[in-house]
Amino acid sequence: MTYGCHNRPPFKRSHFVQDGWWADGVQRIPKLSTAPFRMAEDCQYTLTDLGQTDKGCQGCKHRKDVQ
Repeated sequence: MTYGCHNRPPFKRSHFVQDGWWADGVQRIPKLSTAPFRMAEDCQYTLTDLGQTDKGCQGCKHRKDVQ
């Protein structure tokens, strides 16, 4: 069994987030801006004991082997 994260494509460098509203007197329109991606790009699950023994992670390119 493999997981949805198994050999997933790289994360996007940024994404759109709502940053307030534009109001024209009749309706509110969401104001959007970009936010950078700040999470770890490598697999944090395989840094745990459970992740090191999980057979679903075998062969994943994001796997980190801990000595």
